[in-house]
Amino acid sequence: MPELAHDKAFTSRDAVSRAVAVAAIRREAGSILIANGYPEPLVRKVLRLEGWWQPGKVSSEENNTRRQRR
Repeated sequence: MPELAHDKAFTSRDAVSRAVAVAAIRREAGSILIANGYPEPLVRKVLRLEGWWQPGKVSSEENNTRRQRR
């Protein structure tokens, strides 16, 4: 993902859009690794797929609380 850090189109997007893109990359990588025989629990742990913040699954109230903490 270092390429994304230097990509101006990616870095100019808002935080939620970047989080959605990163989550999609993690999920895709995880499914490829599992399909190729890597143990699912290990893949989920390493890619931090469990408990990963999903922007679409956070209520607006929780999201506002997070913004205020910053």
